[in-house]
Amino acid sequence: MIRNLTTGITLFTLFAFGATCRAEDLKKMSPEASQAYGQHLSELFEKENKERQVKFEVDPSQASGLSAGQDGILAVPIKGLKEGVIDPAVESENGGGLCYLFLSPCFTPVIDGKPIDPKKLRSVKYSGGQGEREAFCLIVTVKHVGGDDWRLYAFGSEKTPVIDARFSEEAEDVDTAVAIRVNGAKDNKANLALTLYKKYSAAFPIGVK
Repeated sequence: MIRNLTTGITLFTLFAFGATCRAEDLKKMSPEASQAYGQHLSELFEKENKERQVKFEVDPSQASGLSAGQDGILAVPIKGLKEGVIDPAVESENGGGLCYLFLSPCFTPVIDGKPIDPKKLRSVKYSGGQGEREAFCLIVTVKHVGGDDWRLYAFGSEKTPVIDARFSEEAEDVDTAVAIRVNGAKDNKANLALTLYKKYSAAFPIGVK
């Protein structure tokens, strides 16, 4: 199933501390904004996190994001991602690289009904027009467990993944190889789904502060 900048945008307009964010207000970011944020945040993340569970080169030109005011979620896919080409690394313990997933601090993965401890997540900090900003970053991979069982793994600061979500076939009208979607927002919770090649999707819950 799974196959192997500079734009003049001010980065302090996204991934910032601020008022309570609303998942239902998230809207698709422009390609130019996604690419700018993807380039800057990926470079900072790799510079500050030399030791990573899975290492791969990302392609910011294929980044896609959602934003609501000063908050957002951004996926920066692995370079060379192409349907029909299987990455042998999907059979390895930690799976093959898929993307970096950046989230504003108000969007926190939920495990067993509770927001994950921020200490289990990696983050990047950077300066903006209104002071220091922060974004959580998950290293996302694809793991072939066996047969039709494919998993989305997301790694934080620990050796084992903090997210283990199963892929299923689900047609999706998207325009990028890796697309993100947030739905089911209710009572400060929502579901964050990643879709590959318009037809494979895996989702996990997030808490919204």
